Amino acid sequence: MATAAGTEEPGEELTVGELAARVDIAVRHVRAYAARGLLPPPRLMGRTAPEVTELVEQAAEVCVGMFHSTVWKDFLDAGAPEADRPRLQEVVERMQPVAAQALLASFRSAMAAAVAQELEEIVGQLSGEP
Repeated sequence: MATAAGTEEPGEELTVGELAARVDIAVRHVRAYAARGLLPPPRLMGRTAPEVTELVEQAAEVCVGMFHSTVWKDFLDAGAPEADRPRLQEVVERMQPVAAQALLASFRSAMAAAVAQELEEIVGQLSGEP
């Protein structure tokens, strides 16, 4: 169920299209990232990928925490002036693509480490090492 702010409830499963819309990229890019191993492959249950949804929610929580500890705190410390409210919306809109790229960079790094570990294990098995 969507909330008033347009975000999904925690635990809500997203389709690939909903995920793409949430991080503001094309569906074909989400599928390409998954095909290249930059995103985990979706667990298909109908047309949803719950693991990806959980990862997006975790990344969103980090971004919200950063927003609260910086921009929002400064806004409240200044007395929450009405004139600064449009700037808050602008900051949120600028954060979204940056957060999406940070999420993808994190996947790239994790995937590279996982592949390196797997290759090391395979080489060890081929060379007779336990």
